[in-house]
Amino acid sequence: MNLAQRANLMADQSRRIIGPVIPLLTYTSPVAVHGNGFVAAFVAGVAFRYVR
Repeated sequence: MNLAQRANLMADQSRRIIGPVIPLLTYTSPVAVHGNGFVAAFVAGVAFRYVR
């Protein structure tokens, strides 16, 4: 995301959508295989904040 933003390859709308989409995807993926979706979404949020 940072690389695409620096190269002006990402629209403003894409940046706004990525925020809620990342936790949703990381929640639904482990739930589909009977894992803990809350922990996965929490870790993704922490990682996203750290990287961003």
